[in-house]
Amino acid sequence: MWEESILIMTKLIAYLTSILVAVVALMAFALSYHALQGVALSNGIPLLLSYVWPLLIDFALVVFSLCVVTAHLHGESTWRQWVLVGLATVLTCTYNYLHAPDNLVAQSVAVVPPVMLFFSFELLAMQLKNSIQRTRKVQDLTQQVTTLKDTIDNPILIRRQQVATLKDSITQADIAKQLGVSISTIRNDLKVLNGHH
Repeated sequence: MWEESILIMTKLIAYLTSILVAVVALMAFALSYHALQGVALSNGIPLLLSYVWPLLIDFALVVFSLCVVTAHLHGESTWRQWVLVGLATVLTCTYNYLHAPDNLVAQSVAVVPPVMLFFSFELLAMQLKNSIQRTRKVQDLTQQVTTLKDTIDNPILIRRQQVATLKDSITQADIAKQLGVSISTIRNDLKVLNGHH
């Protein structure tokens, strides 16, 4: 019962975190869009294209971040994706910083949205990675318990384990006598143990 409650809470927190990361991504995009568009416009990109240019950087940041999350879900290496996330974050921060008025408060306010987006995705990826590792541990333990239960509940498996232990130290006839079965049963057990059915 307690384990089920923890599982439900973990799933609820994961869903809530995912939703909030999406909200942070939207807010970060909205806050940095104007700055990126202004930088594009003031550096020779035509007016119409200057509205598209911020999408290139911020959407790439979101795509790279989602690739990190996907890689974590599949247990794959994420260092390449993190390099791309880092580069996109540095680009966005740099352009937001350059567009801000020339004072420290305004410049720090300008770089907060992409930095918060970076940390949000990093923590989501870490949460997913830890959740996957916990799930795998539980599955491994469940499999071990099932195997142990099957072994304990199955006298044939117990006998075959005993045959496997004894086969190199005493004769088949002695194994049969010790285990109280016929020699043909021991021979069949040995065939199964050697992969012949």
